[in-house]
Amino acid sequence: MKKLLWLVAVLIVSSMPVWAQPSGPPTVGVADLNGLAITLIKPAFPESSFAAGADGSAVIVRVIVDENGNPLSAVCSTTCHPMLKDAAELAAMTSKFKQQIVDGKPVRFTGTLSYTYVVSNVNWVRFGTSIESTVQFDNLSLGPVAQVLSNEYAAEKAKLLSLDEEGVTFETRQRVLADVIAAVRLKLKGADLWRFETSMALRRISFWTMAREKTDRVAMQKAIDDLAGRVTSAPEGTSEAVIAGITALSKYRVTPEIPERDLRTAISELSRKIPYELR
Repeated sequence: MKKLLWLVAVLIVSSMPVWAQPSGPPTVGVADLNGLAITLIKPAFPESSFAAGADGSAVIVRVIVDENGNPLSAVCSTTCHPMLKDAAELAAMTSKFKQQIVDGKPVRFTGTLSYTYVVSNVNWVRFGTSIESTVQFDNLSLGPVAQVLSNEYAAEKAKLLSLDEEGVTFETRQRVLADVIAAVRLKLKGADLWRFETSMALRRISFWTMAREKTDRVAMQKAIDDLAGRVTSAPEGTSEAVIAGITALSKYRVTPEIPERDLRTAISELSRKIPYELR
């Protein structure tokens, strides 16, 4: 069954720099702006950003788009690396997006564009979380996921990008995603493999807090039970906070009596206690 994300973008806004905040009618929020791009311009990140330690950085840009699909403003989040900020905002402003229609009329809309600056340093937690999200939510584009990989994974990147083409079936999408996950697993070892697999395992639980349909409690409990093995296989040097957080989540019991809202709140709170980088 298709699992739809709530069309609510959680937008992180910094102080307004080059691109002024436009005035005008209210905007509609979209969850996946990358997937709406007709022309998605890639940022021309400066070569000096590698020496500045930006390799592997995620860049999130909040964009407001007019009724014709043209950007009105682009603002990098407060987490943007300063060496990447200007290039990302310029790329967003020169991109073009599909119109959004509400009640038969085109409307302004807002969302976030995701870019990643990668030379060799792949963030395996981010990649694992992102690719598992596209397995569970079949309306997400694969462009931002492919960006997380370095050129060493060119074949896997090409397969992921092919899934954004017109006419790809659900069955093909799931098969290709499974192939890419298997190929990545074969290339990884040690701590990188553990972080990749653990991030996917955590997303198989937390995605239920974002899904529109009612939680499949049997599936959720199985995913929670599977976490116990992630604790015992944690690489040497994994922080006590990570171990404690995963252990606490793995011990959670999904009962028939707990209300849906309370269940999702409990899972969200336990998930937030696990440090994102799993180090």
